[in-house]
Amino acid sequence: MSHLYKLFLVFLLIPVVALAGNFGSQHLLHVQSASTLDKGTLDFRSNLRFFTKVGELLGGNKPANFSAVNYWDVQSNVLLTYGVMEHFDLSIMNRVYVDRNTSGAEYNSPEDIFLDGKVGSFGLSNNRFGYGLLGKLRIPVGKEYNYAFEPYTAGGFEYGIMGLFSFFNDPYLHDRSFSLHFNLGWYNHNDAGEILLSANNPGNTTGLTYKADGNATELQYGVGFKYPSELFDLNLELWGINFISAPDSMAYSRENFAYFTPSIRFKPKSWFSFNLGVDIRVSNNTNTSASRKTLPDVTMCARKLIFTKIFFNNGIKPAALRMNSVV
Repeated sequence: MSHLYKLFLVFLLIPVVALAGNFGSQHLLHVQSASTLDKGTLDFRSNLRFFTKVGELLGGNKPANFSAVNYWDVQSNVLLTYGVMEHFDLSIMNRVYVDRNTSGAEYNSPEDIFLDGKVGSFGLSNNRFGYGLLGKLRIPVGKEYNYAFEPYTAGGFEYGIMGLFSFFNDPYLHDRSFSLHFNLGWYNHNDAGEILLSANNPGNTTGLTYKADGNATELQYGVGFKYPSELFDLNLELWGINFISAPDSMAYSRENFAYFTPSIRFKPKSWFSFNLGVDIRVSNNTNTSASRKTLPDVTMCARKLIFTKIFFNNGIKPAALRMNSVV
């Protein structure tokens, strides 16, 4: 990555920090509220997510084929949400940067465009309960797909729908007291025929091109708790996916997963907020992808990542943790 491009990313994200608002329309880090933005409201957001892990030998006898690695994965997004009318808002997000962690292909930048339309802010029991519906569309614009350490994608036009349910302890001013949020949805990766591993991939030792046999679909779920105060919101989330139809065995990240996410939101001004959270994996770490004799070994590129991502200048050691900094 050139120094000029790094500077471009920094200057792109600085004004987004200054104009921060609700991320993705009344939303915790991962779980959606059933509320929508008011008509005419415009929010501009960015986020940075990363995890890193150093693989080192513990002990004195070093195997002949052992080499230390540094796994480093970064994802950054910018998002715009607009309250189109009462009970409806529209979000558009661009994934500005994501690590691919494959040989000869370090990152996608820019990557895909995400469009979300939310119908919500419908109340029951004097607005103590709320419900809504979220439609999702992912438009592929990246160079390559099927990369490790990120949720599965093969480059198809993905789409899904999610039901949103909320409980507000204060039915009149929702942000004055605690609230609970529940999400349940279906998502289609629409990946049949998409290339999972090309014959010219430097890490492909078979010389063959592998394509997805069918469309992978998944059940998405989330439960969130929010406790607000004057300056801070304390949030807890449990979220994840379960594949209904799992991706092909040549796919990375084809396993079900679940994360627990504690986070805190600092809101010194009505127009400014800063969120910080940590994803803690609570599902197992079983790997069901094809063996490394067939799929390229991600450690082949991990050593190079030490030098290409210095400008992010952050890290966290445990493999089961992934830090989210959302502003």
